[in-house]
Amino acid sequence: MVISNLTLAPTFLDLLGEDVIGADWSRLVKRFSYDDPQLLCVMYALSGDPVFASAAHDPAIQRSWVGYFGGETLAEMGRGFTDLGQGIIPDDIMGGWFIPTRADPTQAPPGCHTAYVWVSVPPHPGAGAARSWRDGIRGSTLRILPSRWRRRSRTDSSSTHPGSAPRSWNAT
Repeated sequence: MVISNLTLAPTFLDLLGEDVIGADWSRLVKRFSYDDPQLLCVMYALSGDPVFASAAHDPAIQRSWVGYFGGETLAEMGRGFTDLGQGIIPDDIMGGWFIPTRADPTQAPPGCHTAYVWVSVPPHPGAGAARSWRDGIRGSTLRILPSRWRRRSRTDSSSTHPGSAPRSWNAT
């Protein structure tokens, strides 16, 4: 077992070395790009199970562990990832959510839940980016992420999504 607070390349190439990890793994680690979009994750402790507005349309959403929001079409998703590749934080935030306590209730006190919500962000926002890390991540992205997750909830039967946001957060 290796425990390291370094990133991938220094851990495997400098601390362990090719003689330990082998030539194949060494090649893969050397090809890793730190310039690809990264995930920003916000974790929530909830006093109850999230209730999704779309459960009125499809009750199965209440058994879901994971879902996605934003990027309603492939074209929108493509534009979002193009923006990320250019160092721009997209205006229409796309992301995902995971409720691990639906699979393993022991990860929270009885009746409580945890949830993770993530968005893709550029590792180095460009000089011409619509928003910088400071303005986009520390500022509006972290403030609007919960509302975007909630907003993506669908209550009408015309939705192309099975519903991906809780109606009630019950956050503690």
